[in-house]
Amino acid sequence: MFCSKKISVSLAAVSGAVLTAVLLVLAGLPLSVQAAQVAQAAQAKTPAQIIGSSVKLFVNNDDEANHRSGSGFFVDPTGCLLTVAHVVIDLDKNTPADKIEVAVVKDIKRKPEIIGLGEVRYFDPEVDVALVCIKTSDFFPALALAEPGAVASLDFGDALKISGFPLSGSDTVTFAPSTIIGFWNDPDLKKIGGADKINASRVNLIKTNGISGPGGSVSPVLDKDDKVVAMMFAGQQSSAVPGLSITVDSFRNWE
Repeated sequence: MFCSKKISVSLAAVSGAVLTAVLLVLAGLPLSVQAAQVAQAAQAKTPAQIIGSSVKLFVNNDDEANHRSGSGFFVDPTGCLLTVAHVVIDLDKNTPADKIEVAVVKDIKRKPEIIGLGEVRYFDPEVDVALVCIKTSDFFPALALAEPGAVASLDFGDALKISGFPLSGSDTVTFAPSTIIGFWNDPDLKKIGGADKINASRVNLIKTNGISGPGGSVSPVLDKDDKVVAMMFAGQQSSAVPGLSITVDSFRNWE
């Protein structure tokens, strides 16, 4: 079961906990705002916890040439994670991939271990966001989404952290400091590979250094308070080319 239905609602002023709750409700999960607040209170804060919230996704389709991988991060300790739609959705058919394997970090020096199959519960290709859930009895460190206004206060040179699985970093997790090096203000997103389905009027993008390249979508981008202010969705192998990340404020408006 999955949902790509758009709703007309503004969440510009809601807390990170409420935003998380809305995303999970859209996925069909009976999660209350109070439960989301509890999850936020127990958010991942230490480097080990942040790394533990990071997920690698192996996406397989019937078409052997269309296998790919990407990153994600838990927003719910019982197994729901955020990633980008272009990793787990066939955007031409507007349907989920045939098979999504979810792998988590159990040893930072080894490649992540597959723990089960993920199911796309909600996606919106115009914002390039998807919510994937797995059936498991385990609990995972979950990242908290930033509060309203946190993105608006970001500035050049602000220190960030990024955790994910770019192909240039081999199969093991990469956790690195990052810096805001710019803001994207060009409505022509076709200049970015894989961004042709994104509605430029609905997203805010920041440019960062640090983790980049294929496989890094969607690495969480954390601020000084260890809350997610953005998720990376595009980058290049060259360190001279900035990574591009969609801010969480982009998830606060559905049309």
